[in-house]
Amino acid sequence: MLSLLGTLTAGGALTAGTGAFSGVQADRGINVNVAGDASAYLGLVPASGPNGAYADVTDGDLTLDFTGNNGNIGSSISGGTGVNSDAITWFESVFEVQNNGTQEVNVTISPLTFFDTNSGDILLALLVPSTTFPGTFTLGVGDAEVFHVVIASIGDGTTSGPSIDGTIDIVAEATS
Repeated sequence: MLSLLGTLTAGGALTAGTGAFSGVQADRGINVNVAGDASAYLGLVPASGPNGAYADVTDGDLTLDFTGNNGNIGSSISGGTGVNSDAITWFESVFEVQNNGTQEVNVTISPLTFFDTNSGDILLALLVPSTTFPGTFTLGVGDAEVFHVVIASIGDGTTSGPSIDGTIDIVAEATS
């Protein structure tokens, strides 16, 4: 009889504890910080090494600058003001995409190519991820993908040659 009572009591507790409800109102706190590209959950930072100078975090956003206006490499520092005409110039390890979050993510970057034409001159820039091409890759927690940049200039480009001013779209989604 005692064991039967214990069984009925446990069954009653199970039935009463189903968690069914018709409504709840509760006030809870939430804290959200907006971080610049360098310290966000998806970090966008200059790569370590000398070519990281072509990438900079300005006003919280990563920018790539291969002109003489770049304060990290411009005419006041090294004398360079741009890439050579009629040449292909490549820069290894310019910037990184880092997973500073808590789960693995699939990352897509587009476009990877940029171009402009002016008076028969052509300027082409290509962003090249170090491990996969095109720009879709998976980053584990704490992992990073390094990007290189290849720039082709066709024509003399000595006067008012073409220039590139574009935007990169970056999307990261959790894998599970």
